[in-house]
Formats: sequence, structure tokens, C-alpha cells
Amino acid sequence: MEKTTDELNNELKEATDIRSFIANNENELISKKISALLNELIERKKLKKSQIIESANLHKSYAYEIFSGKKDNPSRDVMIRIAIAMGLDLEETQMLLKYSQLPQLYARNNRDSVIIYAINNKKNVMKCNELLEELGNMALE
Repeated sequence: MEKTTDELNNELKEATDIRSFIANNENELISKKISALLNELIERKKLKKSQIIESANLHKSYAYEIFSGKKDNPSRDVMIRIAIAMGLDLEETQMLLKYSQLPQLYARNNRDSVIIYAINNKKNVMKCNELLEELGNMALE
């Protein structure tokens, strides 16, 4: 991806044909399935799905449906739990949320700032949830 979101927005404003816009910006648009991105990250980081599932405290069958692409609309909290369990940094976590078509973490949001802190400080899901609850926020579901 080479164009900024503002550049794409400007092109969209000027576009007279959406098909041409999409064809001309194919490499700029998110089209990868979340399962493909997850599996790419797992391979790159040499992780095991079973360890991620255990660390994220997810039900095995549900998690494997996410990794296989059968479940393509997991909640934001589930994706954050997976990101934390995978040891993703903030940039990777934001990318994962973006590809999942979910809101990225926002530092001005109290709950999100705790999650960002946990990610930046390599806390696990359980410690992140402890921090969230301690600071009056809802734990990751």
C-alpha cells in the first residue's frame, strides 16, 4: 500500500466509475481474508495455533474456525485477545483490526489506552484483563 487514506478519499470524490477506481487501486484496498493474515503472521512469527488459542483463552473449535476462515466476523475483543496471545506489537494489532474491519485501538479511549499499554508492555491476556478491571473497565470478552 503506497497511497494514503486521504489520497484514496480524494480519488473516490473525483471518481466517476467505482469499477475503475477499484481496478486502479486493487493493491491499495484491503481484500485479504482475516484468516490469511492470521496464518501469515503465525508463520512469520513461528507460532503454534494451539498455544495462541490457549493464551487467548478461546474455545478451540471457535478459534480454529477463525484461523480457517469459516468464521470471518469475530468480535473486536476476540481479535485483540488473539493479537495479545500472538505477541503482536501495536502496529501489527492495528493492522489486524483494520483487516478485520473493526475499529482500531484509540489512545483517547480509556479502555483502549489500557489495552495499548498492555500490548506495548507485552502483558498477556489475563494481565490485560486484570488491568482493565482494576481501572474500572470491562475485561476482554
